[in-house]
Amino acid sequence: MRQEKSYTLILLLCFAPMLMYAWIGTYARPASDDLCHIGDTAKQTTWEAVQTQRSGINGSSANIVVMNLLGPLDIQVTALFPAMLIAGWFLSAAALLSKAFSLLGLTTYRRTTAMGLAALLVGATCAGLYTLRSVYWYTASVKYGLPLALATSYFLLLLHVAVRPHGNGNAWRQTALGAALCFATANFAENISLLMLLGLTLLLGAAWLAGGKLRRSCLPALAAGWVGTAAAILTMLSALGLIDRVARRTAVDNLAELLSSAPTAWLERISDSSLLPSFALMVAAGILVGMASPPPPPPPPHAHQPTPPPPPPPSPRAQTRRTPVIPLRIALLIQLLLLPLLLNHQSFDSQILGQYSVEYTVIIALNIALIGAFALLSRRPSLERLQHLHYLPQAGLAFALLIVILLTNRDMQWQAYIFLWLTLHSLFAMIASLLSLRMPKAVVRRFALGMVVLYAMMWLGALAVSFAASLFLSNYHGRIYTFVPFFMAWGGLAWGIYFGWGFKSLGGSLRLVRIGSLLVALWLGGSILANNIPVAESLSLFADAFDDRHEQILAIRATGQRDIRIPQPPVDLKAYQRDVPCIYTYYDIDSLTYTISD
Repeated sequence: MRQEKSYTLILLLCFAPMLMYAWIGTYARPASDDLCHIGDTAKQTTWEAVQTQRSGINGSSANIVVMNLLGPLDIQVTALFPAMLIAGWFLSAAALLSKAFSLLGLTTYRRTTAMGLAALLVGATCAGLYTLRSVYWYTASVKYGLPLALATSYFLLLLHVAVRPHGNGNAWRQTALGAALCFATANFAENISLLMLLGLTLLLGAAWLAGGKLRRSCLPALAAGWVGTAAAILTMLSALGLIDRVARRTAVDNLAELLSSAPTAWLERISDSSLLPSFALMVAAGILVGMASPPPPPPPPHAHQPTPPPPPPPSPRAQTRRTPVIPLRIALLIQLLLLPLLLNHQSFDSQILGQYSVEYTVIIALNIALIGAFALLSRRPSLERLQHLHYLPQAGLAFALLIVILLTNRDMQWQAYIFLWLTLHSLFAMIASLLSLRMPKAVVRRFALGMVVLYAMMWLGALAVSFAASLFLSNYHGRIYTFVPFFMAWGGLAWGIYFGWGFKSLGGSLRLVRIGSLLVALWLGGSILANNIPVAESLSLFADAFDDRHEQILAIRATGQRDIRIPQPPVDLKAYQRDVPCIYTYYDIDSLTYTISD
């Protein structure tokens, strides 16, 4: 009974950030051009709305279909859709996690654990967003947020296909469903279609490399999804509005922007400080779940092969020789490449050597220390002489925690931040390498392949979007990169669960790891709640001011007047609604004037 109460309390804490974002969403009101889309929805059929969109500046259509279906909600949809979006993210993530935990052998509290982690994933994703307009701006949240829930559903379909019995009669239906799901998802936005095409190409390669049953099961569904995504891209590229948009930009200007601003925008997005707390939160939660779960069993032998006898326990020397040193050497290379970047920096408060501040000198010293540590660990003879190998992963995790503390809520030079950010991922590679000693080789290979695909989708996808944005947009809006914090939260969970399995397999006292992970999760989760109090207050004031203006305009318009004069709202609504023509069109008025009371 006591264990069940503790588990219920932890579950409620996992739901707190997600429920907070859903509650804040009730204060969302029409922003930017929302009133135009809401007004057009009331006047047009779905087909007419899609045709209008394709003749404008975009080729996407799925977002218009969704907004047209939600048209009867009228202006209230802006306050309801944030909760609908969050619910979509939550349900798709909970179903995917529940299926994955079932395959991994987690039977105790499986669904409850999946629900808690899914809620925490949604809260972490929202916390890592570059702009909360991705959730609270109706038009943007439909276009860039909703397809992420559909993409998660497609991964659930892939997981189901991967474990289906051989000769399943529903295989063709599942393949057709995957193609239709990818076609619909890619049609939400151009950047989503680029990301999906890249991701499906990588997954096709990963399935081919995996071989065996996984290749036979997943290749048809992945190929169908790829074809569906390519068809969606061709459909969007055929839109006259998109063609006109590209034609208005000269090739010389595009080339200059591509070479100068696109790589800079990409680096800023993938290393944005807002990503770190949500990433670290999911790592801590994943460690707790991984340590409470049975390690994944090795894949069963083929039917025609006899079950081999269990191998004798390897000697410490043999375990050391199994250590994958390639990730450690990559980590060493990263630190070596970062050293010139750090040394060429000029601090504002230069107290050391006339060039560096005291704080920045500490960063350089850490880099030099890590170079020595990675150089030592990347040599197998050195590992053989280490007497307490099982303490190294815990030491690396403690050092990673120190980096999280240094980066969270701190303003620092970008050189120092990039160093710490890359060092954090280098430490994770080192920890995973050391923990792989006692993990089944097949599990290690699949985890490594999965993480390579995930990071490639996240980083190469952001790079592709940044280049495409320089062709279609005059600046780089944070909302088009909504998928980066989404994948970063999932990546943190994957790292954490693998660490939890590894720590458990090493044995020994792991109480400090559990306590430390729990404290980190509570600290970062509490920070998310505290940081959003000002957001709730700001949106609450905006909602009250908008509702008052809305009622006044409707009351005056009911008298037949088309030139509206109302008192100046206490909140500057122009900061949220910059498209005055949308206001005129929605309310069917000729002018809107604010009067200032004495």
